[in-house]
Amino acid sequence: MAQTAQELGVDIALGLRDDEAARRRQLHGPNRLADQAGRSLLRLFVDQFRDFMILVLIAAGVVAGIVGEPQDSIAIALIVVFNGVIGFIQEWRAEPALAAVQACRRAGIVPVMITGDHPTTARAIAEPLQILQAGERVLTRAELALLDDASLQDIVHHVRVFARVVPEQKIRIVQALQARGEFVAMTGDGVNDAPALQRADIGVAMGKGGTDVAREAAGVVLLDDNFATIVSAVREGRRIYDNIRKFVRYAMTGNAAEILTIALAPLAGMPIPPLPIHILWVNLVTDGLPGIALAAEPAESSIMQRPPRRPAEILFAHGLWQHLLGVAG
Repeated sequence: MAQTAQELGVDIALGLRDDEAARRRQLHGPNRLADQAGRSLLRLFVDQFRDFMILVLIAAGVVAGIVGEPQDSIAIALIVVFNGVIGFIQEWRAEPALAAVQACRRAGIVPVMITGDHPTTARAIAEPLQILQAGERVLTRAELALLDDASLQDIVHHVRVFARVVPEQKIRIVQALQARGEFVAMTGDGVNDAPALQRADIGVAMGKGGTDVAREAAGVVLLDDNFATIVSAVREGRRIYDNIRKFVRYAMTGNAAEILTIALAPLAGMPIPPLPIHILWVNLVTDGLPGIALAAEPAESSIMQRPPRRPAEILFAHGLWQHLLGVAG
């Protein structure tokens, strides 16, 4: 990592200055993951029959028909079609999950799989969803047991799939990510997920297939057990937060002149210009209806293409308080 940072001219401790980040963005463009084009339903169904073993079965069915064994040929054909339909349904249901994972990555959210399944099974699931790239390692329970907390913190940021883990190791992974300053959201449905759901910054339990223990330990319950719903919730949360900032900017800017007039008029020996009824009427007209409009404003197109804000970030960050002081001044 240090060598890569040196080649890129980046100080790991301080990061890039705002002007340098703007210069590189203008020079190279924003960092965006290339989206893979989705497959049509027909292509998705046809792809189920491209596996080598399926082709062998098709060939066997043809041969059985040629040699006068129609029953075997029909049985093989039914097996092939049934397998194709099941595979088609599974991949069709996986397409929204893949889109949700890609949306997370564009939004600066890193999906990590923590499972009790075999590493081969975990890899077979994670690679099509692009959670795990080809050649990346899968960390197992035995390997986790050999790592102390400091060593786990050093590598946890680079591991995307953990397999064969036990409940206490899930807590260790969450704690290691938090020790690196990450804001961790944990999903789970079983009793053994409850401690990690409780320890994470945001615990998300499954509402349909989840246990009562998991739902009690979590802070959020998914009624449809759909990962894409989490992405939609993130998008909606960002939209609401942006609209709150827009309304604060509008309200504080619009009322600055009114506040200054009321505050400075007595100091200048002048009567207060607006009466209380005038103030109420101005606030009703200028704050009420525009506030409703700002609250209902749709999300910006780039809302899911920016990194998450820091949890400790104040509402007036990113130049908002300077803008308000400039208007008030």
